[in-house]
Amino acid sequence: CVTCPEPICPLCVFTTKCWIQKRFCYSCGSTHCVKSPKRCIFCPQIYPTCGQCPPNYKCQVWNQDCFTCAQARCVPESYDPNDYDSEGYGLEK
Repeated sequence: CVTCPEPICPLCVFTTKCWIQKRFCYSCGSTHCVKSPKRCIFCPQIYPTCGQCPPNYKCQVWNQDCFTCAQARCVPESYDPNDYDSEGYGLEK
């Protein structure tokens, strides 16, 4: 999995809030100034699967967030989502 710095929220204008896009094993997280969580992307409501993973790999499923559809990838057996995933997306605290 990739190593990424924690995303840092920019200064957003008063009509927007900073939302944090979570990190995945193969992509870094990012931040966005958005007006409303209702402006999130629309994704097909299907449960992603990996199919057959190679030996010593397992299927990891990430849930949909405001910016990324749900996805599944084969990752090494040693992969621990707590080591790579941020706390998810949400308003900056």
